[in-house]
Amino acid sequence: MCRAFGVSPLPDSFRAPVVSELPALFVSGTLDGDTPEDNAIEVSRGFPNAERLRVEGAPHALLGFEDFATRGAIARFFEGRRLRAPRVALAPIVFERPEAVPAGSLLTLAAGGSALRVPRHSCLPRLERGGR
Repeated sequence: MCRAFGVSPLPDSFRAPVVSELPALFVSGTLDGDTPEDNAIEVSRGFPNAERLRVEGAPHALLGFEDFATRGAIARFFEGRRLRAPRVALAPIVFERPEAVPAGSLLTLAAGGSALRVPRHSCLPRLERGGR
């Protein structure tokens, strides 16, 4: 494909593992579907001074940075100290069902009536009367 656009392919050295003596911290979340922990394990092999922090229950976007223990572990690394433990566990994510709402108390829109529920006294009163 590169040749079709007149671009030379990158050399094999471009795909070689990254190697560095610098300290590095690899943080992985167990709920991270974008960059799973196996990626961090593989890349960290080229960093002899690396540490890995596994955050149980953390997705990709946040990795538990709002959690006191996770922030503390990261700060400890940046202070030049070793991690106390390679693992931090976040509180489990709790999914709750909304309580039943009496009929007529909500204006229900979109996706078969379950995607958006707006109280009748909100800024959308016209939608109840056909949008006029």
